[in-house]
Amino acid sequence: MQYFSVKSRLVLTLWLAALGAIALGQDKASANEKKSQSGSQERGISFVEKKKMPQASVFLPAPPEPSDPAFARDSILYVRGKAERGTARLDTALADVRTDVAYYMTRFSGAMHCKLSTQKYPALAELMAGTLNDVRASIASAKAQFARPRPYVHFNEPTPDPVNEAYSPNASYPSGHSVRAWALAILLTSIDPKHGEEIARVGYDICHSRVVLGYHYQSDVEAGMLAASLGMARLMADSLYQQYLERARTEFAEQKKISELQKQKKAPGQKKKKEKKKKM
Repeated sequence: MQYFSVKSRLVLTLWLAALGAIALGQDKASANEKKSQSGSQERGISFVEKKKMPQASVFLPAPPEPSDPAFARDSILYVRGKAERGTARLDTALADVRTDVAYYMTRFSGAMHCKLSTQKYPALAELMAGTLNDVRASIASAKAQFARPRPYVHFNEPTPDPVNEAYSPNASYPSGHSVRAWALAILLTSIDPKHGEEIARVGYDICHSRVVLGYHYQSDVEAGMLAASLGMARLMADSLYQQYLERARTEFAEQKKISELQKQKKAPGQKKKKEKKKKM
């Protein structure tokens, strides 16, 4: 009887331990899910140590307080952004929540007049991942220091993206999505300067999506773009970054040549089809 009692306690202990492990695993999975709602964080190369990147907490001014006249502008643009939720623009804003390299490649493809992908442009993908790591790290301390409540928190209103509302509600300034998007716009323009204006338009469009969703004020977006500009200036001064950038430029130029050759091969066949249609 005593043996059975000890055995029962042992089984019960193991069972509770297993349940605890499962619960812990679920908690970790839930935490990871919350962190990945906006797309997986890239774990690529880092070109410049975080402490050597320009720290936004040092050079950015504090965000406007509700009593500041500048906050009136933020409020007006917040209301304008909300008005866009009743249009097709909302679908774009929701898609722009993602921050992974694969999504950004797809997002900028139209502006660059080619189909970017991690498989076709591995050197560019690696460079983009490293860029995102470094520029994002440059604003981490600023987010913690300013701890600005997001618009949906301040106005106590729901957003079209409720899944992410519980994640970092007081990290509005500067905008992390904006620092990423604008940094990539600068990077891609240096690789494809011919389409720089179109690339910049897409970059700004991604930034504006954060205002539409109510996750950032316009001043958050502008601070993120400023941080991205300075961060990219620092990265492009780094010798290792320059090497990776040159590899990406070469890769892009080679893929462009291949694409042009493929178009030329298809051209004669298309001309023949048109001639046949004319004869008919």
